[in-house]
Amino acid sequence: MILATIAGTCVIVAITIAIGLIADKRFAIVPRAEVLRPRPRGHAAGESPAMAIRTRPAQLATLRATQRCRGCRAPLEAAGSDDTIRYGERTLAVLHFRCPHCVVSHSLYVEPTA
Repeated sequence: MILATIAGTCVIVAITIAIGLIADKRFAIVPRAEVLRPRPRGHAAGESPAMAIRTRPAQLATLRATQRCRGCRAPLEAAGSDDTIRYGERTLAVLHFRCPHCVVSHSLYVEPTA
């Protein structure tokens, strides 16, 4: 008798949770964490001179070949020659890329190391 009561209570609780999850998925009853506290947009690695990627010469070819477009995820093509800039005490290389599909240009800041 007690086992049946416990099992019945567990079934009722499970059904109530399932109904709540379905209702939340459909009507967004509980606010999402992104809505409550959105993360601040910062620069990703290599997007700005302050966030330049430190690479050795052997890694530079791999870095060039693995760049992808943020929008369509297509492999990026090199666009022109690389530039060299000074940022504080550091000498940085600026690699220029462009997407062949959505024609978006992208620059990557790299700090060559020995």
